[in-house]
Order: sequence, then structure tokens, then C-alpha cells
Amino acid sequence: MQNSKLILFLLAILCFSCKPKSNQQSEKSDTPADAKVSEIILAKPNYSGQTLCFYGESQDVLKHNLELSFDENIVNGFMVVDQPQYGSPVGAIKGKLVDNMIIADWSIEIEEDHFVNQVVFKLDGDQLYEATGEKIEKKGKNVFKDMEKLKYKILYNKVDCSNISEVIGWAKEI
Repeated sequence: MQNSKLILFLLAILCFSCKPKSNQQSEKSDTPADAKVSEIILAKPNYSGQTLCFYGESQDVLKHNLELSFDENIVNGFMVVDQPQYGSPVGAIKGKLVDNMIIADWSIEIEEDHFVNQVVFKLDGDQLYEATGEKIEKKGKNVFKDMEKLKYKILYNKVDCSNISEVIGWAKEI
């Protein structure tokens, strides 16, 4: 008899410990942190139909000018890197936007030589980060050897396109 009382007592404790939390506790599951995550997901920017311009300077004092036009997930544009001591790489960009990442080919003209270079950018609000990393030649273009090891070191800030239109004009003429 005492064993059955002990078993009933243990079962009662087990049942109460497994009981769902009160309504007050379950209401807390929609915390402000959870709400912020859902707001970020809902606030995913739509760049389609827009032309955005960016300007940045890298550590070696190179000036980077970039104009990007978005049509759904297709990205086209022009980039000029002002590099006076070597000749300025100028060319067209063609690629795709996936989430906040732009993966594209940059067709570069430097003093009558033509190169195709893979470029990767990460969009973050009014800023853009250009990836750097080890590259290899593959099918006639320079591509990143390992996309998982990219470093986003070059920061661009969004600017009014009229601020860089003269420089971007050089790329459009080629």
C-alpha cells in the first residue's frame, strides 16, 4: 500500500512538472527580440528598378566608384577604381543579386588590355562591402578560389549618383 502511495505521489509530481506554463509565461515567447527578427525578415529591401551609386576608399588610397542598376535579381553597372600609378581599371559589371550578396563579373579595360574579374559585394543598408580573397584563373577569368574564405574589407558608402557621374562616364564610354 505504501508503495502505491509513493508511486501516486511521484506520478503527481511528474504531471505537475510537465504541465504547460501559464498563459502569462507563454505570452512572453513573443519577446521584443523575436519581433525584431521578424521585422528584419519582413523588411528585406527590394532593389529592383533602382540604380544605386557607391564610393569608397581602400587602405592603399584607391578611390572606388560604383554604379549598380537592379532588375529583379539581375545586376548591371560600372566600376572605376582610380589608381593613378598603374592606370585605372574601368569596366562593366554583370551579375546576380542573391539575398544581400552580389556576385558578378567585372570586365576590365586597363590601358587597352582586357580582363574579366569576379567581384563579390555584400549590401548592408546604405553601405556596400567588397570581398577580397585569393583568386585563380578559370575559363579565362579571375575567380575567387574559395568563396567561404572571402574577407569583406573595402567599404563603400551610398552616394548620390551625380557625385560620381563624371568618373562613371569613363566606364560607359568603353
